[in-house]
Amino acid sequence: MIHRSARQTLGRLYWGFRNQVCRRTWSFFAWESRSKPPQLTQGRTILAGKGDEAIGERMAVLRGASVDQYRAWLTAGHWVLYAVGPDNDIQSWIWFTVAKGGPQIAPFDFGIGMNVPPGIGFLWDAFTVPAYRRRGLYKTLLMQSVEECFVHGARRVWGHAQVTNKSRTVILTTDHAGETRIQATRIGPFCRISRPGFHRTISVRGVLEMDALLPIHRDEGGATSFMTELLS
Repeated sequence: MIHRSARQTLGRLYWGFRNQVCRRTWSFFAWESRSKPPQLTQGRTILAGKGDEAIGERMAVLRGASVDQYRAWLTAGHWVLYAVGPDNDIQSWIWFTVAKGGPQIAPFDFGIGMNVPPGIGFLWDAFTVPAYRRRGLYKTLLMQSVEECFVHGARRVWGHAQVTNKSRTVILTTDHAGETRIQATRIGPFCRISRPGFHRTISVRGVLEMDALLPIHRDEGGATSFMTELLS
């Protein structure tokens, strides 16, 4: 019992330290035009927003996440598109934000917020219940969420994934406009975020300005396009 307790304590210390000191590389992707998204072969997709907090509670329970947090996201005006099967069980979902009228802060990573400027859509979290994985649900919801962003007034949509995550492989199969990578190093309560031409050290409770983070070029007429650092 003593040895088991010691191993458990060391394990907790290890994972606590690893979460405090770590490096990540994110791939950011953008979509700049609408396309016809795929449809589910079984079941249906449903869009939930403010007033649908009960749905958020169900998702939080399925994921083992904070019920209060999921409710708060919906109350704050974020959206979640989710898939249900013929039995109406929730199978998968993806969260997104479309800033209207003014910037809106969306959850990002490490506890950092992302300040999404007006007219931009941002996809920021996805989950599939284990029993329903490997059925193509993520790609279907991904592309339908991109379309929903455009429907709700976005002119451009951003999404991201860690470079080692399988979701990046799925995103690469979509009609995205380009990919750029962002490096992040967390040491305790601070995070160093960088790419060529951009370096910031912020608190893990801080907020990133999307306009500064992502490489968008504006010409004299106000038109926007990707900078050449984007990966092909």
